[in-house]
Amino acid sequence: MSRRQAALQARQKLEKFQNCNDIESGSSDEEVNNENESEDEDNYDPNVIYSSSDDDDDDDCDDVYQHIEESIEAVIQNINDTDFVDPNLDKTSKSNIIWTRLKDGEATSVRKKISFDQKPGPTSYAARQIDNTKLSAFFTIFDSSIVNLILNNTNKNAQKHESDLKFTKDDIFAFIGVLFSRGIFCPNTPVVQMWDKKYGIRIITDFMSRNKFYKIKKYLRFDDYDSREERRATDKFCMMRQLWEKFIENSQACYRPSKHLTIDEKLLPTKNRCSFIQYLSKKPDKFGILSWLMVEVDSKYILNGFPYLGKDSYRPANKLLGEYVVEKLIYPYKNKGYCITADNYFTSLRLVQTLIKLKTTYVGTVRKNRPELPSLVKSKTKLNESSFYEEEKGCTLTVYQGRKEKNVALLSSFHEIVSTNQELPNLPNVIETYNKTKVGVDLIDNMTRICSVRCKSRRWTVVFFFNILNMIGINSWILFNKCNNSKISRRDFLTGLVEDLFELVHPRELVDSIPNNPSTPKTPCQKKKRSLGSSTNTPVSSKKSNVDTRKKCQVRLCSENKTNVTCSFCTKPTCGVCLEQQKVVSTFMVSNFLYFGHSL
Repeated sequence: MSRRQAALQARQKLEKFQNCNDIESGSSDEEVNNENESEDEDNYDPNVIYSSSDDDDDDDCDDVYQHIEESIEAVIQNINDTDFVDPNLDKTSKSNIIWTRLKDGEATSVRKKISFDQKPGPTSYAARQIDNTKLSAFFTIFDSSIVNLILNNTNKNAQKHESDLKFTKDDIFAFIGVLFSRGIFCPNTPVVQMWDKKYGIRIITDFMSRNKFYKIKKYLRFDDYDSREERRATDKFCMMRQLWEKFIENSQACYRPSKHLTIDEKLLPTKNRCSFIQYLSKKPDKFGILSWLMVEVDSKYILNGFPYLGKDSYRPANKLLGEYVVEKLIYPYKNKGYCITADNYFTSLRLVQTLIKLKTTYVGTVRKNRPELPSLVKSKTKLNESSFYEEEKGCTLTVYQGRKEKNVALLSSFHEIVSTNQELPNLPNVIETYNKTKVGVDLIDNMTRICSVRCKSRRWTVVFFFNILNMIGINSWILFNKCNNSKISRRDFLTGLVEDLFELVHPRELVDSIPNNPSTPKTPCQKKKRSLGSSTNTPVSSKKSNVDTRKKCQVRLCSENKTNVTCSFCTKPTCGVCLEQQKVVSTFMVSNFLYFGHSL
């Protein structure tokens, strides 16, 4: 019943009471007096002393009538007053949670004793493994267990179709080197054109042949085919589960994050046949494999993650998906004082209270239709005006009118004092923290698209493997900079990684025997002049091939002459015209040494 209805009923009762008194007072005064006298005579007791109190009774009735009228008028006046607001009405949620108003600069009543005492940075294991080479940082995450997993399953699958085909570790490293080379130098070039004689990339053609690259890509496998059907019955992600878990395990073993972590979703674009492909209409790439990632805010190091496979039987029925994701990702880092930042998809009051029990704080936006929030979060206020509230367990609610037609609500268990920044447009400190610590997963998504190893494939497992390689490249780059106190760019790190992989696959014992020159040519014309004049004082060295087939000269300073004479250093065909010009090395040697910064 509303206040207005209660007031109307009270007024009606008062009028009825007054009407009854008027009816009773309608009899004549004489009859009333006679009745009173007769009653007094019947009930008269001589031993009792009576006093006259008619005037006092009339005064008491008048006081009662006046008090009732004043009370009704006060209720009606409060109802008609538009400024009247019950202080507890709008601060109570549908779940009967009472929120207490806090003033600007006021501390919360519940002090959260959650301290962070971890030392961030690479672990001692990573510090021992990583030296000044990029390959050492790469191998801390892409370790021998991952290499053996890929090599064994790939060979097992290849020998089912070609019994004499067997790949080696160098083939796997060369395959990865080609992928990184393509991502750095020609990310949008079709794979078939990378080995083109006219437009191909020299470093890619020297890593491995095109046919071997296609064979490795064709037979690439990451799990045991014989037990796949049994595992697939309970796990849709079984084909990549082991590789993904090894990547996460190695990443966590090599790095201790700082205090602030962020959680968000990442969509891997693909339309390949897959049982857990998701459609997100608001994403630039509508279709893909959805993954949940947890990233360190300061360095963007990937700490934990797992793909979304649809309905999960392990998730309790009464737990929201966002709560389940956050609790699963934070599990390896619970009870250590970390602070999680996430958006409104994950945030709920129950999640914040659960994380407090795990000694983990939380900052995040919250949807305004949550039943645990009061109704005042939907009301509009003045522009750039903030309101702060607190519930009994120490979680603070901040409502900020950042736009004229829209406000935003945030839940936080990280802040013990709520305040606004006067320099900015009254921006609350909760929103400042959220803006600084929310970035992470979105940057990882952008970084995996730049210098990406991804190439066209019809199998989702291969596409996901390319995604893992991109993430390994990011984590190893961060570890290399942390361990060596350097600040090289990711592109320079990947370029050095390609060089290290090339030296691993194709050892160059003759590098030290070639004379050095301090001036390294940069343009193609300078390289050609250098190849013509750098070794004029060096004796000619060549040998005749045992093969009678004549091949094109690889020096390519002639008119593509054919010869069966080869270079003594690299055994590439070298014609007599180039030998007469005292050319010692072929363009194979020239291009690779000059490309990596070595001088001839």
